[in-house]
Amino acid sequence: QLQKTVGMNILMLVIVLVIDFPFLWMLFTSLKEKSETITVPPTFLPSHMTWDAFRSVLKADFLGYFANSLYIALLTTGIALLFGIMAGIGFSRYRFRGSKGFKIGILVTQLFPLILLIPPYYMLMSKLGLLDNHASLIITYCAFTLPFCVWMLTTYFATVPVDMEESAMIDGTTKLG
Repeated sequence: QLQKTVGMNILMLVIVLVIDFPFLWMLFTSLKEKSETITVPPTFLPSHMTWDAFRSVLKADFLGYFANSLYIALLTTGIALLFGIMAGIGFSRYRFRGSKGFKIGILVTQLFPLILLIPPYYMLMSKLGLLDNHASLIITYCAFTLPFCVWMLTTYFATVPVDMEESAMIDGTTKLG
């Protein structure tokens, strides 16, 4: 039993090292001097640690760029979740003419490679005057993520029993609640 446990621990350690190796390589490379990053053969550990790479990144307004990305990501997530939840509940709870075809249409949109959608989106944003604007990124990202959200949330809400919804309505909640 002890040999089996030791063997599993060694196997797990090897797996963790293999998985973490690219991250460690990037970390140690970022701590090397510029001249040391292009040596042949490459070295894993830096001979002299320097923080110059991190200083240059912070001088380039990295935190401002990060704040922009965070703002766009949070807004996109919120909008996609809002519309995804509404559509997911609608598709899972209500049957209407064309709902099955509409759900399949949403799924088919996920089959397109995203690179094919860039030229039409660029032309659309250009005509709307939204180039170099946060709104264009948010709209585009929502268009990419919303079909996935709708599909996943429809499946999730279909697993919630209707009895639970009905008992909540008996207790005084509304359809929206």
